[in-house]
Amino acid sequence: MTILKAHDFPVTSLKFNPSGTLVLSGSADNTIRVIAIPADARKQPRTFILYNVLLTLVVLVLAVLVQRTLTGKNLSTGQKHILY
Repeated sequence: MTILKAHDFPVTSLKFNPSGTLVLSGSADNTIRVIAIPADARKQPRTFILYNVLLTLVVLVLAVLVQRTLTGKNLSTGQKHILY
């Protein structure tokens, strides 16, 4: 969901109410906005969130493996691996 022209400056704080029906935002321009979240926007399946978290973890593991392969260093000790 996109809210156009909510604040004149960047948002500095964001809070959802416990039921997930409202979002409150505060900005450096000393304004506070309370926005009702439409019911259809709240019906996002939880599996979508789970897939995003899993994808992020896979990308992170791959990035570490690529870095270890390219540098030849053990990230925890900083020692180089020598392959014979």
